[in-house]
Parts: sequence; structure tokens; C-alpha cells
Amino acid sequence: MTDTPWLNEHGHAMQRLELHLTYTCPEKCLFCSEEHRMQKYRKFPVTWGRVAKVLRMHASRGVKNVHFTGGEPTIHPKFVEVLQLAKKLGLRTSIGTIGTMLSRPKFAARALPYLDEALFSLHGHRADIHDGLTQRKGSFDTITTAIRNCIELKPEFPVFINTVLTKHNCETLPETIEFAESFGAKLIVISNTTPEGAGLDRYNDLAVSLEDLKRIIPLTAERVQHAVVRFFGMPMCVMGKYDSWSN
Repeated sequence: MTDTPWLNEHGHAMQRLELHLTYTCPEKCLFCSEEHRMQKYRKFPVTWGRVAKVLRMHASRGVKNVHFTGGEPTIHPKFVEVLQLAKKLGLRTSIGTIGTMLSRPKFAARALPYLDEALFSLHGHRADIHDGLTQRKGSFDTITTAIRNCIELKPEFPVFINTVLTKHNCETLPETIEFAESFGAKLIVISNTTPEGAGLDRYNDLAVSLEDLKRIIPLTAERVQHAVVRFFGMPMCVMGKYDSWSN
């Protein structure tokens, strides 16, 4: 254990930790940037002891926020206990999730008291689009049920949405934005296909052309009503007058 501050390359204290809780996921997203890493590390389960040690160490070094990711973090057998420990250490908690366990009302009720925000992976406004990209039938119902459970349990719960943009869902992105806002999403992140993992394996089949990005981005931006929208990994040359919406 150490209380030495965790400094970045500029000498500033780091206050946010991103921690992989699992290297497994029940979905097989066509674009998954983590697929190669999950294959490599799946045989090394992330133990409760390891997670507790890392959380305590970084809390002592000044970290204030922790974001749990994976794989799918909610399937970790000690997920709720991990959240409880993080809150006990004074950390603000967030997750990136496909909603697996949060779609179960009893589980969501156990977890929500210790969860401050969630970034839900939603890749279309219809099941055929979303399920086609995740390669798991029923995944659209899972993620939308999880979002609704969180809102029901915590009406002011910060719902954030992440949509990965591919050739398969780019033409319906405006409708996806409207659907996300129907849940009261406060932040919508539109992530370009990343040439990593499965996204690298299928990059030519998934990546949207610059010409189509230039056309789709303003059409999408014009449909936004209330949410903050950020485009992640988009070349600035396609952003036009919405360049301030780039991450």
C-alpha cells in the first residue's frame, strides 16, 4: 500500500481509474476492441483480492473516481461487493455495461445504491440492428430493460449511452439518438469503429467512409434535443461546424 500520488506525464495527480473486472462477455460484438485482450487474459480471472488491493492502493494515492469495465463487469461474482468497497473508500463509481445483470430487478436493486452512473452500450433503436451487431439475440431487450430498471430504482440516475458507429447502423444513427433521449440520456457518446480487436479483424467491413461521416454527423446533430453528444475517434475533417462536439 502506498500514499504516493499517482502522477501523469505532466506531473498532475491522476484522479480517475479504469479497472477491468472481467475478460469475459456474453456477447460477441462485431466491432469489439477488447476481443483480442479478452482472448489473451480470459484464463486469468480477476479475483476479489486483486480488485480490493488495487482499489485501496489507488484510493490512497488520491484517485476519486473509478470506472469498471471488462468484458462485462456486472458478471463478476463479487460485483456488488466491489461497488460497496469503492464507495467505502470514498470513490465515485461508474461502469461500462451491456446490462447483463442490471436487467434483473433484484440484482439492480442491490447494486444501484452503490453505483453513481453507467455508460450503456446501445447500438441501434431496434432489436434487429442492435442484436445484429452484438451477435446475440435478445441483447437489445437486455440493455433496454437494464436502463429502465436503473431509472425506476433511481429516477435521477445518470444514464449515459455509448453507440459504436459502423456501416450497419450509421444510416439510422439519428433514430438511435432519439431513442437514447427517450430514456432521458444525459450524455451520448458516438464512438467510431476502432481498429483494435474484432474491430481490426473486420475494419474494412465496418468502418464508415469519410464521405458518409460528413453526411451523417450533421443529420444526427440536428436531431439532438437535450443530451450532451460527443463524437469519439472521429477525424476532425468530418466534423464541420460540430467540431466542438468532438472529444
